[in-house]
Amino acid sequence: GLFYGALAACHTAGALETPPLHGRRLLVVSLVCMNCFLARVPATQCRLAMSTFQIRVNMWLQRMLPARLYNFIVQKRAEKLCLTVFVGSVLVLVTLLLSLLVGRHESFRPAQFESHEKFTVVINTFKHPERLHRAIHHYETCYNIAEIRIVWAEQTAPPTMETHPEFFDGPVSMMFDRRASSSINTRFEPLENPVSEAMLSVDDDVYVDCEWLNFAFEVWRTNRDQLVGYVPRVHVGSPGKWTYRHWWTVWSTGRYSIILTKVAFLHHKYFKMYTEKVPKAIHDYIDAHKNCEDIAMQFLVSNVTRTAPVWVQGHYVDIGGFQGISTHGKLAGAGHKKQRSECLDMFEKLGDWGMPLVKGNTRVVNPKYWSPFTTAPCWLEYFAPL
Repeated sequence: GLFYGALAACHTAGALETPPLHGRRLLVVSLVCMNCFLARVPATQCRLAMSTFQIRVNMWLQRMLPARLYNFIVQKRAEKLCLTVFVGSVLVLVTLLLSLLVGRHESFRPAQFESHEKFTVVINTFKHPERLHRAIHHYETCYNIAEIRIVWAEQTAPPTMETHPEFFDGPVSMMFDRRASSSINTRFEPLENPVSEAMLSVDDDVYVDCEWLNFAFEVWRTNRDQLVGYVPRVHVGSPGKWTYRHWWTVWSTGRYSIILTKVAFLHHKYFKMYTEKVPKAIHDYIDAHKNCEDIAMQFLVSNVTRTAPVWVQGHYVDIGGFQGISTHGKLAGAGHKKQRSECLDMFEKLGDWGMPLVKGNTRVVNPKYWSPFTTAPCWLEYFAPL
């Protein structure tokens, strides 16, 4: 509880922005000290309640640490030292939290700027009009928005000025792009007469602060052929036996190979390439499983660029929670992870590109908010499986 509480508090304060190797060491030290602390608690009801957690921590430490070091840690002579380090770590985290709460005050935030180039917000939605309405009005408040396009895959007439005037009362041009089917592949169909090359692909339940949005856009402008976004994932394993891994693996290893298009910048040319050049067998597989269109897009971009995508610092709010477009089923753990892993194997097999995903280990950070720790872009990431 203390460990997750510290993570949540520091994430809220923006405190954990960091080199991954130090993050991994901090995780190990924190778990070691917490384990020793729990070992000192008397055999009360409280300890019985935490026994299952302690067993899991012990198993994890046995896998992570050399045998000699683990045996030394569990001996009583190490308990006092670990307890001291644990308490000290808590004090350091509290100090960081307080200092960064002051540092993130509104008066310290850089002013919004207007670029000579603008981007199009492409919102993916399906039967959530209240979320769509909120998303439209949120992104209308940001700078550098050329227009907002809504991917309308529902097999009903889209809203119009007469039926839903609340969708059209903002300062930014807004248009519904009606699709011929409800396939999730349609989110990447080319837009008719786009007014910008830059596209922000985003789900209707994901909202990025305008400042972080501008920062990622500026990063994309220097990496125009790449996927640029906030949500990294990584593939591990070997040909035919790939495993899809979430935030914790990215955080602990410092490596990533996928940027999720739930919120990411990309060039509009990839919409046409996805529709015309991604093998039909992959499109059919995605339709059958209603998943993995974002992985297919990353396969396509990586096959073109032969380099890793770009992970940028930033935080977003996901109001969909456990039932949104982006998160539904993900937090259930094993089932989602297995399906995504199968997608990696199938796309490698069905495409003519082999395994095009390239692992990167860099992260573009805003110097205004730099600190020596790394946090997830959304609190839901902490509950994802390893």
